[in-house]
Amino acid sequence: MIVSIRRSILFCALSILLECGSAVTQQSPVVLTRGNSTIVLEPYAPNIVRVTLSLQRESALAAPGYGVVAEPSAAGWSTSQTAQADVYSSPRMLVSVDRERATGPPPLHTMADIAKDFNGSTPNTHITIRTPDGRRLLELTGWAQDELNHKSGTASLEHDRRPSDPQFYTVSATFAAPADEHYYGLGQNQEGFLDHRGHPVHCWADYTAPAGTDWYNFWTSERVKGGQTITVASPIDTIPLFVRAGSIVPLGAPVGNTRQPQRIAQVSVYPGADASFTLFSDDGTTYAYEKGAGSITRFHWDDAKQLLTHDGAAGWSESDSSIVKIVGP
Repeated sequence: MIVSIRRSILFCALSILLECGSAVTQQSPVVLTRGNSTIVLEPYAPNIVRVTLSLQRESALAAPGYGVVAEPSAAGWSTSQTAQADVYSSPRMLVSVDRERATGPPPLHTMADIAKDFNGSTPNTHITIRTPDGRRLLELTGWAQDELNHKSGTASLEHDRRPSDPQFYTVSATFAAPADEHYYGLGQNQEGFLDHRGHPVHCWADYTAPAGTDWYNFWTSERVKGGQTITVASPIDTIPLFVRAGSIVPLGAPVGNTRQPQRIAQVSVYPGADASFTLFSDDGTTYAYEKGAGSITRFHWDDAKQLLTHDGAAGWSESDSSIVKIVGP
């Protein structure tokens, strides 16, 4: 499985922190160069390493940002080289940064010019972190750091930059995910638990219910007062959806294509106010409706009587009791 994470951010570096314990004293990091990018490996303990990549060397060498309070420590770490990679290792993990490989004769001048626009902003980078017994913990297969531009649709972000802010970039990274890897802190509002491996997803979001009426959660039928901010669950497979009290909502049965006639599967009524609704039906495939072909069914909900009536064309052949649903707790 390849997981790609992309988000516009205000940092000049992409940092990855693998955390399994605590950190202590300070030591110098390992600094590597790959093309026009700088890669910094900074350990905090035998099982913690911070990996920073940037096209700006000073940004790659900068201290970690907000939230990291531990002091670096290189105790137990050592460097080595193989024909394929630079290796930084401790008794708990091995960090391998692949070397740049020659791919043949130097490119033609025109090829180099084209590559500036189509080969990405950063050189190919492959970083693998494994345990001493060979179990893969993380594998970065590529990354990018792009200036804001119209081609990618990010130019408008420049309006968010204050005069005192450094240059903005969009940063992305692609990882090959191990079978037992899980993801936390992503999703809507960057809150909750998000796992891409078939586990339940529970995210939450705040919504302001407009004042002057009550509202129903379409999925749970919960009724809430308007004029307040409410917090609702918004899992990855459910769009938060609210229906105003005093609504009539016909729901069609699933169809495979527009040539299949669609019957009314349910008419949902959301109490709280009187309501009217006009349902127009046609053949679903032609423009005959422009010449008046079709049928009309009119619905009216009397909230005081808690009664739905309808007239005009028959909207369904089943009994009203099997089609009409009065929504409520």
